[in-house]
Amino acid sequence: MTNHGSLLLRGIVAILLLIPASRYTAYAEADPSSQQIERYRQVLAMDSGNLPLHYSLGLALLLDNRTQEAIDEFRSAYPALTDSIEMNFNFGLACARLGDSDSALLYFEQAEALGALDFPEIYPLVNAYYNLGLTFLDADALDEAAGLFRRVLALDPSRVEIFQLLGDLHARQGAVDKAIESLTAYLDRYPEDAVTREYIFSLYFNEALKLLEKDEPKARSLFEKALASSPDSPLALYYLGYLDYRQDLPAAAVERLAPVYDRSPPELQESIRSILFNCALTLQERHQLPEAQRAIEALDSGEGDDPKVLFLAGNIALDLKDFIGARDNYEKVLAINPAHRGAILNLVTANAGVVTQRVERGRILYRRGEYASALRELDQALAINPADSRAKAYAREARIEVDRLASEHFTEGARALDEGNPKMAIGLARAGLALIPESPAGLALLEKSRSALTKELEQILTEGEGLLEKGALSQAKSAFDRALTLDPDHEGARKGKRDVDLRLGEQARAANDRGQRALDEGKLLEARNAFSEALTLQPGHPESLTGLARAEDLISTVVNEELHWGRRALSDGRFAQARERFANALRLEDSPGIRRELQSAEKQFSVKIEILLQTAKDWTNQENFKGARSLYLQILALDPRHGAATAGLKNLSGQTTAFIRSQQDAAADEMADGQFKEALRRYRQILDLDPSDSEARRGLNRGKDLLKGELGRLIDAGKSALEGGRFQEAEAALLQALALDPYNGQAQAVLTRVKSALPPSIAPEDPRKLYLQGIEWYSQGLYREAIAAWTRVPPLSPHHEKALLNIEKARRKLHQVRQSQGE
Repeated sequence: MTNHGSLLLRGIVAILLLIPASRYTAYAEADPSSQQIERYRQVLAMDSGNLPLHYSLGLALLLDNRTQEAIDEFRSAYPALTDSIEMNFNFGLACARLGDSDSALLYFEQAEALGALDFPEIYPLVNAYYNLGLTFLDADALDEAAGLFRRVLALDPSRVEIFQLLGDLHARQGAVDKAIESLTAYLDRYPEDAVTREYIFSLYFNEALKLLEKDEPKARSLFEKALASSPDSPLALYYLGYLDYRQDLPAAAVERLAPVYDRSPPELQESIRSILFNCALTLQERHQLPEAQRAIEALDSGEGDDPKVLFLAGNIALDLKDFIGARDNYEKVLAINPAHRGAILNLVTANAGVVTQRVERGRILYRRGEYASALRELDQALAINPADSRAKAYAREARIEVDRLASEHFTEGARALDEGNPKMAIGLARAGLALIPESPAGLALLEKSRSALTKELEQILTEGEGLLEKGALSQAKSAFDRALTLDPDHEGARKGKRDVDLRLGEQARAANDRGQRALDEGKLLEARNAFSEALTLQPGHPESLTGLARAEDLISTVVNEELHWGRRALSDGRFAQARERFANALRLEDSPGIRRELQSAEKQFSVKIEILLQTAKDWTNQENFKGARSLYLQILALDPRHGAATAGLKNLSGQTTAFIRSQQDAAADEMADGQFKEALRRYRQILDLDPSDSEARRGLNRGKDLLKGELGRLIDAGKSALEGGRFQEAEAALLQALALDPYNGQAQAVLTRVKSALPPSIAPEDPRKLYLQGIEWYSQGLYREAIAAWTRVPPLSPHHEKALLNIEKARRKLHQVRQSQGE
């Protein structure tokens, strides 16, 4: 009997794994399972010793989700099929479905030893190990799960999602270094996976917290690693800044904490505020003024109503000779507390410095010819100290120049108006009024120039109002903008633009409402489009920006989840689910990376289909009709419209029928020639393909009846020899009987008694035979006998780890049996 199935095993087929909700789901046959099961039972009622048929019944029961009954039949069949990949694989599958993970692993390992890995599409053993690992993980059997996940990686290094599972598993075991190593390996392949990156951050961060009071250098190192995995994390930066502060490194603390103060959670802000304030004080005392200023600027970035912060900010500015900044801060302090003595005293110094600074600025601006700007600086200096002689002198000269420039603008404007260019005239009038806002000449020129533009403005305004009435808001806004370009103060144009903005605001609010409803309903693309529309209508609107950011965050989260489960499904061989997940992700985010993953899934799916299709054709040619049928059904389960599989299944049906007819004819000829043994084999083969075949049933019964006499004689001879202690003679007679009918139950039973009575062999024991004998006994529920057999293996083969592991499995089964029996 070969590993891949002899003639008697052509009905034995692998059951592939399908979906995570039921990790051990089988493909169903086209015939109703209950009818097929009943037909197998009817045949077994007349041929109970037919062990391969017990297997076929078990398989039908498994397909019908009657798993415990299937296991019972597999146990009956196992002695005849111990060296069958199919038997061991499907036995393991059935055990896994019932949650008997120890037994499942035992049979999967035996299937591997027999060569299942050579047929990955037919016997997806790697998936079986993977799903068994998930089962162990669900049961908190972490060591067993880790062992299986590592085995999966060893067999298929491309399944990098296993690293993610191992990372989580090691984290649950408290092995943080191993967890991070595994998660990092996963992240190397999928660097965009924000969830895994955050997981690594949390592992480093939590370990760092544990060491914060025990080992600061180690804690710092871990916080740095946490920050590397999640750059700009407020939490990591806070604790690193806190450590800097504790270690008297105020400048370093400020560098870390100042940028994150505003975006930190409220519970952190209070602590950061205290640290930054103290650092600013220390840095001022140490004359590290730029660093001190950075700290205080971070604290003063809000409403700025803390007199302590404002006073310190003033003092730092004063030390930096930023007298204007110092004066502003002291005035804010006095607005809050008019009696603040320090602010009162320092304001005097600041004011003196401000006057000096503004006069110097005014002088420089005057010499550059920027007379208006110079005059503003000098006027502010005189507002503080009206008696400053330098300020008065420069202000007088600057004012003369400003008046001269303004007069030139007004003169040029009047000339432009006379020449019929009111637009230029308005511009020049405004330029002059910017220098002397209340100039009567400038105001008169502006009014006269506007009047000259009335006709053109009215045309533009009429156009804008018409567009507004039609709802062409962007065009209407453009028209009113053109009008305001001609006359920025024109009330009609301003009102038109306000009306446009009002309508745009209404539309933007409606779009925001649609976006919010879409978010609430989980319609993320609709939400994104609605908020984007709102921003087109009202650029920069806070509500729209917030809504769009939330939609993008949710989209990113969903995309990551879809990719995660898509990769998991692809790794499991669940191609339909993988394609669906990747397509969902691509619909939300059309990126080259996601497109490549979808294309890879499509390619793997095509390869799998082609392998299954070719194998089905090969098996059909080899007359392995049940196996071929199973493969065609698997293809159609993956792709219901697959033309070649549909045609192949139809062709297979015809070939199966023709094969059965040919076997019926051959069996009838053999019966006529007295070749009962060969005829029985053919009838059993027919019944394995079609247990309802009445001609084969009749032929089987007739053949057994015709052999009954000869079989009875041989069995009686065997019994007689056994009773007389002639064990070899008994064995020979019974083997002769089984050669005529391999499934004669009476002959099998007597032969078992003979083997039990045989004296031990003096030849050295074979560890492989002992190991397989243990599996056979284990399959029969004879756990003590299995333990005894496996216990004899290590002395003969010291590196036989499976025997030792199986002993533990059998002991656990014995314990379960005792518990169920109430011992």
